[in-house]
Amino acid sequence: MLPEIVDGPSIKPKVIEAASKRGRFCHLEFHTSDFSKIKQPRNVNGFAIDSDGKLLLVKTRDGMWGPPGGRIEEGETPEQALVRELNEEGAVTISSDNIEGLFYTETFVDEPVGTWKYLGARLRYVCKIQRKDTFLEDPDGDIVEQVYCDIQDLGKYIDWGETTQFLITALTAYARNSDNKE
Repeated sequence: MLPEIVDGPSIKPKVIEAASKRGRFCHLEFHTSDFSKIKQPRNVNGFAIDSDGKLLLVKTRDGMWGPPGGRIEEGETPEQALVRELNEEGAVTISSDNIEGLFYTETFVDEPVGTWKYLGARLRYVCKIQRKDTFLEDPDGDIVEQVYCDIQDLGKYIDWGETTQFLITALTAYARNSDNKE
């Protein structure tokens, strides 16, 4: 079961352990808001909400739905990587000053000698977007479909346990607050 993630600047990690796809034991630490402690950011994902309050999700070639994102390339900041990934996978253009940190996970895997190896951090952001273009094709070939869904329907696409409910609550609040700023 995933941990309950709470609002606020708390950097105390929420921890889960699970078997990975490769059969190794994984240890994930969830952190909310404070991105200043991040070591080795490796991946980014963006929960992108359009002007109608719809959430952009993409489907990978292995059939999994999730927010657009991917690896941070050499020389990129995490925010630059997210701008690029949203353009490639979501056919939307945003500026990096339109991105807010939501939460991040740090991943460790077990080593044969009984120690944990740190693999890096996956950063999850939220941003407001304008729908730009119709999705045609991901340049990497990883994304096969996209959908704009109601935030409340997120659980129909992804099942991240308690984290899904955290996301619905946080994204709904973000959409409401960003609408009030306009």
